[in-house]
Amino acid sequence: MIALFAALELEVRPFLRRLDVRDRAPLGGYALTVGEYDGQRLLVCRTGMGRRAGEAADAVLGHYRPDAVLSVGLAGALSPEYVVGDLVFAETVHKADSEREDGRAPEAVLSDVSLLETARRAAESVGLCSWSGCSLTSSEVVPGPRQKAALRQATGLDVVEMESYWVGQAAKEQGLPFLAVRAVSDGAQDTFPIIPGVMAPAGEQRTHRALPYVLRHPGRIPLLVRTARAEMKAVANLTGFLEAFVAAFERSPVGKPA
Repeated sequence: MIALFAALELEVRPFLRRLDVRDRAPLGGYALTVGEYDGQRLLVCRTGMGRRAGEAADAVLGHYRPDAVLSVGLAGALSPEYVVGDLVFAETVHKADSEREDGRAPEAVLSDVSLLETARRAAESVGLCSWSGCSLTSSEVVPGPRQKAALRQATGLDVVEMESYWVGQAAKEQGLPFLAVRAVSDGAQDTFPIIPGVMAPAGEQRTHRALPYVLRHPGRIPLLVRTARAEMKAVANLTGFLEAFVAAFERSPVGKPA
């Protein structure tokens, strides 16, 4: 079984539509879907944003023991080389710590070497651009080029997100192989708009709350449109990757007896 943890519904909605769903019972207050894709058993947990992801992973991994644990979703690029839609396989995941000079806590979570290789093969098999990099798990959204540049300079890391470190810590405590996979939704020079109240803590989108914001800020409509298109591209590439990864995982030694 492969366990996928994603903060937001939008990040995994297209992939869930391809699943042969067996169960949709919440676990520990977190949305959980169990099913199969191409004969491979999967569970997909929507964790919500930030540190909630670790609590969700603790709850799920206390009940299930999958062969592999993946933290998947969108990320903002810190590296200027990355463009929207690129996949990043994080060899290491670091927790942000603003009190340290290098901007990150001393201990990092490592991705499993075999899972990294499986991910690279999967992306290559479907022609997706991918990078091996390092991720920073922040406690807040990093919205603009100035903040991204400052994080890049301080940490030297490649992408920023809000959950992978916490999921990785939960997998590490259970002795389970872990991999962080992120699709770039906004480049290092892009601004990511924050609309208050649109994203619920549990990861659902409240799109109806965007209208009052748009009416108050009509000048931001072009930015919102660009952001939505970028997210769609990133999610489409992430979905294509997950489909290929499941097939590649069947041929991987991860989780199988030596």
